[in-house]
Amino acid sequence: MASSPNLLRADLAPNGHTRVPRSLACYPARSLLTPVANLPSALDRDQPQIWILDGDVAGAESLAQMLQAEGFVARTWASAGELIAQPEPPLTGCLVANVSITGMTGLDLLREIAARQWPLPVIFLTAPNDIATVVRGMKAGASNCLPKPVQRADLLEAVREALAASRVVRARRAVELRVRDMLGGLTPREREVLDLAVTGLLVKQIAARLGTAEKTVKTHKGRLMRKMQVRSTLGLVQLMMTAGLSPVPAALQPLE
Repeated sequence: MASSPNLLRADLAPNGHTRVPRSLACYPARSLLTPVANLPSALDRDQPQIWILDGDVAGAESLAQMLQAEGFVARTWASAGELIAQPEPPLTGCLVANVSITGMTGLDLLREIAARQWPLPVIFLTAPNDIATVVRGMKAGASNCLPKPVQRADLLEAVREALAASRVVRARRAVELRVRDMLGGLTPREREVLDLAVTGLLVKQIAARLGTAEKTVKTHKGRLMRKMQVRSTLGLVQLMMTAGLSPVPAALQPLE
């Protein structure tokens, strides 16, 4: 089935150029659903949540009720300042934000979220035919951009994709935190040996680099591998790479 023209991310070619869709016509606005009167002020962070940021309170509540009807937990915000003031986002979630936000541009909002290292994919709602804003938003890291008035099917598809991305980021962060915790238990010399080992150096090469005996390096390497809970140098490399804490060794880089 062909992708919807509202999912404008599909209109961005891999090389960064824009493919103008055949139709960017503004769809007729649907009547507002019954407003969401009492969205919870505090929600369980373990439950996937969709945060909605829009100065149009009625429009935000309409989107929230649309998502709640599909089984999602939704929470609305009237200003970027209120949202950014939160101590932390849900463990799994995404943000649906009007790109025109009072007091803060959409790109500024993306920078604020990145600075806080929040695993919160952002779906921007843009004006119809605003290709320039879509391109800037996607280049800045937005998960998707949808023209207003947003269509139900397009919003649900974009939200599900964003939540899947959020789960991937959450899992990667969990691995990174675990690895950093184990690294904290290494001695300074063990960390030196680790940093050299993951670049592909052999024990004798590490010993020469550190100016110590090979036997000593073997001892340090054995201890650090037990602490890092791996059985081989390859396992150590994979662990560090999974946590994003080590570059790919030259020997493991794909041939061009």
